[in-house]
Amino acid sequence: MVISLASVFIACSAASALLIQQPNQDLQTLRRMLENLAFFAGIPFIASAFIDIAWKGKWSKPAWGRWLLALFALFEVTRRADFGVQYSQIMATITVIALFVSFIKTPSPLARVYGIAASLFFAASVLAFSQGSLIPFLQNSVYGHILLGIALLLLSRTLQKSTL
Repeated sequence: MVISLASVFIACSAASALLIQQPNQDLQTLRRMLENLAFFAGIPFIASAFIDIAWKGKWSKPAWGRWLLALFALFEVTRRADFGVQYSQIMATITVIALFVSFIKTPSPLARVYGIAASLFFAASVLAFSQGSLIPFLQNSVYGHILLGIALLLLSRTLQKSTL
């Protein structure tokens, strides 16, 4: 359920990037909010869910809700402290590392292959093309969303092939 919610956040962000092209300030604010929701909540939620699956943890719904609130609070605190860019880069790096670690721990070899491939697309998306890119001149939301979509497809195959 958590992965589905995070995927909806990412899908809304991708849809807004494709559909909102008008220079209207309100629509651009909506687009930015959806991008932030996907990047600062959806992506860490997916990594957290796969870590939870790999370690066979059973977080309750209230625990996931508290984690989501913590992610929102971290984003807001770092944004107000003018530490937002560094926070986004740290969050992207930690998320990619968490995905790699969770897939290395996966017992199914086929799921591990799909998972590591998904992690590579995920890494390219969030570390190179997203708003928190480690290489700022490569920032491109279209490429980032395409790579993130491929990563989500591979992650779904990972879940299907996994014996966790």
